[in-house]
Formats: sequence, C-alpha cells, structure tokens
Amino acid sequence: MKLSVTRELIISSLILLFLISNVAPVQGAEVKLFEVGQVNWGTSTTTAIQVYPGDRNTPLLVTVINLYKENNIYYTVNGIRGCLYLPQYFTDVNNSTNAYSSYSSTTGVKPGQAFTLIFWLNIAYEASPTTYTATLQIKYLINKTQMEEGTDQYCQVTMSLSSKSPTTPSFSVTASGQLLMGGRTETLNIQITNIRSYSLS
Repeated sequence: MKLSVTRELIISSLILLFLISNVAPVQGAEVKLFEVGQVNWGTSTTTAIQVYPGDRNTPLLVTVINLYKENNIYYTVNGIRGCLYLPQYFTDVNNSTNAYSSYSSTTGVKPGQAFTLIFWLNIAYEASPTTYTATLQIKYLINKTQMEEGTDQYCQVTMSLSSKSPTTPSFSVTASGQLLMGGRTETLNIQITNIRSYSLS
C-alpha cells in the first residue's frame, strides 16, 4: 500500500514539473528609457512657427525626456545622437530620407531632465496639410562607473503641416518710381517676387 502511494506521489510530482517547465514565461512591459515630451516647428520650445507644404530648410524641434532607469537606479546620459527616419514628402536639406542631430553638455542630461534635437527639413510641395509620423533613433552614452555606449532606443515623432490660407500672399509686387494717374491707362514696369521658399507656377 505504501509503495502504491509513493509511486503515485512520484508520478504526480513528475507531471507537475513537466507542466511548469512548459509554461511560457510572462514578458514584462517594455521600459521606456526616453520619452518625446514635445514636437514643434521652429528653434524655440515656446515660440512655434507654422510650416506648409513646399517649405524648405525648416527646423523641427524635438524635446526628449531622460527616463533612464536600470535596477531601480536612474542614470545621467550624454553624447546623444538622433537619427530621424522621415516619412514620404520629407527630406533633410541634403535630400536624404534620414535627418541627423546631436546634443551634449558638460554635465549631461540628468534623470527627469530634457534635451532638444533640431532637424532641418525640406517638405515636398505635393505633401498634404495633415499629420505625419517619423521614427527617432537615439544613440547615447550612459554614465555608470564610466561612460559607456547605451542600447539604441526608438521613439515616435508626430509633425503637422498647416494648410495655406487663400489670403496668405505668395508674391510681392513693386512698381517703384512710377505713377499711375487717375482715370488714365499707363504702361508700367512691374517686378514680381516669389516670397515663398518653394517654386510657384
């Protein structure tokens, strides 16, 4: 009787071990090391500009917050290099589909602090006035016992284009030094200047 009970316990234990060993481990939520805090056109976080299809050499300012935490310890990062993978209709000023920017300081970016990356972009005239998404790759150095290269991180960046108002002028017209008398027809030499940053037809 004892042998039978013992054998059943051994078999039950083996079955339990088999079931435990075949249970897939639960994956923890991905920890964000950086977070995009703000995106705006311009070179200032407080004064944004409107950008339209066809604009060129336009600054896109991306503000990123350092959330780096490892084993419950927060770390300072520095030597930051950003690569922005651009969507259709966007290029950098050299007509590449990737734009680059960097940031570094004497003290680095402490936990909870933010740094900014400025990307200079060209926008195709064919682009629609809507919201676009780009992927930002972040390379950086992390200050542990010494500065070392961290694992690349990726964030999403959204950027919006405004619609041109019908009242927004695209040309300036000058006829300096010439006078058109009331009620008369005169021939004037007029100079028309395209004041936009893109070609018009």
